[in-house]
Amino acid sequence: MPDTLKKVRSGQKLEIPAKAYNAFVDAAVEHRSRRRNISAADRPAVPRSGLVLVRNDSGQARDRFDVLGVDSPVIAPGANAAEFSNRVALSCITPQPQHTGRFVVLTEPLAAGQMGMACASGVVQVRLDVLHEDIDFADVADGDATCLATSPDGSATVLWRESGGSGTVWAVVKLSATPQATHDNPKTLGGSGATADTEVWDIDDQPEGHDGVEFKPFRLYWSGNSG
Repeated sequence: MPDTLKKVRSGQKLEIPAKAYNAFVDAAVEHRSRRRNISAADRPAVPRSGLVLVRNDSGQARDRFDVLGVDSPVIAPGANAAEFSNRVALSCITPQPQHTGRFVVLTEPLAAGQMGMACASGVVQVRLDVLHEDIDFADVADGDATCLATSPDGSATVLWRESGGSGTVWAVVKLSATPQATHDNPKTLGGSGATADTEVWDIDDQPEGHDGVEFKPFRLYWSGNSG
């Protein structure tokens, strides 16, 4: 029986038998079917909204789910206004205190200087350094790109975390642009008149015309200790 799948030499007249052509079609259909039948479990489960293009400028290779602080746009508007307007691309570095509330979680490994995707808002997995077992908020850990750390006024809400007390655990967090405020980290207002700079602020001991101080909290918890 002749072989219908023989290779053709250069310069030889190309004649494709029906059986060979049908074999090509069957192979293409099978390949397309395999691609469509890849189960959801075989695909990386990463958030689709809140993703942003970032460049790893930390100087070290970073793993998926590492945390980087947002430093600046990759291309500033002064350098190329058109490119700046076309897409968001952020230069990100190892987190420092100034990156509190301004960070991303990588959704893929990135070598130093490489660009890839990261989660800037939404729900994402991350490693969490549990410094406060009773706190369900988190933010950047100073000088540590491998995890977030629990913080009373953190900008990320911890939706779930592994049990085990203190130490580094896996967690699912919701990234938010609004820093949190709770009764666990109250701010003491003191002073009189239009200032608040001493240890005690007495609402009943204010000059005429000064009934309080003006401030803009994200959340206000009234202690009930004054009228």
